[in-house]
Amino acid sequence: MIENISKNPNVIKIADIVSDCDTHITGDIIYNLIMNHINSGRNITLSFKDVSYVTPSFVNNAFIKLLKLISIDYIKKHIKIIDCNRQVCGIIKNRFNKKSKFYA
Repeated sequence: MIENISKNPNVIKIADIVSDCDTHITGDIIYNLIMNHINSGRNITLSFKDVSYVTPSFVNNAFIKLLKLISIDYIKKHIKIIDCNRQVCGIIKNRFNKKSKFYA
């Protein structure tokens, strides 16, 4: 689900959608974007290029909330996260590891 690939023409760059990744409000914006793709039957690739950090609040609303509706396996298959630094990837992985067990 999380990898570092920067050459993909179908990437949605998070920094172009929201100005920061530190609130539940910006997390909701990304969640809605993801759900629009999922509801349309499309995969989504999200680039965290130029995003230096995310907060658990952002990650919970952007990604973890998905677990209420879709399985972790579906998320891994249809949502790709790229170009994230150690902090961003670490928080996303950590939140999924903790919460996917809860929603299993």
